[in-house]
Amino acid sequence: MTRKAPKRGGDPADMLYTVSLDEFVSARNALAARLKRAGDFEGAARVRKLAKPTASVWAANQLARHETDTLGELLEAGAALRRDERRALRGEGADAFMQAAREERRLVGELVVRAERLLERSGHRSTSAIGRRIGQTLHAAAVGEGPAREALVEGRLDRDLEAASGFGDARGLRLVPAMPRRSKAAAEPRPSPASLRAAERARAKIEAAQRKTLARADRAVAGAERALEKAESDASTLEHKARAGAERAAFARSRAQAARDRLDKARRERDTIG
Repeated sequence: MTRKAPKRGGDPADMLYTVSLDEFVSARNALAARLKRAGDFEGAARVRKLAKPTASVWAANQLARHETDTLGELLEAGAALRRDERRALRGEGADAFMQAAREERRLVGELVVRAERLLERSGHRSTSAIGRRIGQTLHAAAVGEGPAREALVEGRLDRDLEAASGFGDARGLRLVPAMPRRSKAAAEPRPSPASLRAAERARAKIEAAQRKTLARADRAVAGAERALEKAESDASTLEHKARAGAERAAFARSRAQAARDRLDKARRERDTIG
């Protein structure tokens, strides 16, 4: 099912998150000046304080405008992951937890690729570090709740996000959630040591798979970056040789023309004598 793009509020600063990275500062200053002329001094001061987003933050924000459906799937997968983690910690549904983690990881990877494409289309080269920060931000927002998640939905993140260890929300989820004091009759059963160990093993297995996948991706990106640098160096060398060759050819043509002129002069002088 196609999801509708999130409704933007009436905040004039929303438009700043739609412009390219290179235009952000000039657009921000122009908006602040316009608000000041209109008498909105408080709004102008607030806009003037908005920092230019990093490349990774800008790219993540664009997903809310260009990849609404897939971003919605990621947020749903993140909610499922939070739910299944809590069940796994109670000793229930470890398989469902692992499946939810794989699906969330797949969607993060897919969106990272799309965010990097948006960044490169805007004229900014992506790197493995930028891709990693985009992935961390998407994961943190997916498994988080509250302002961070809403900022991604609105495409108005102002910083990179980082999830707490494990798959809890961005504010952090302890391995054993703190339980309110209740009477013995109403108390929920505490996770058994065996279920906690099973959940920890599942978590460790997933995190190991993530590290392995990330390491492979980093190697692939590093190899591609080296290949690009070599290709650019080769192209630069060939362009330099081509320019040098063109200069030598031009010099040779000028010498040939000078020789031709001397020949014509010599022939004219000979004809005069004859």
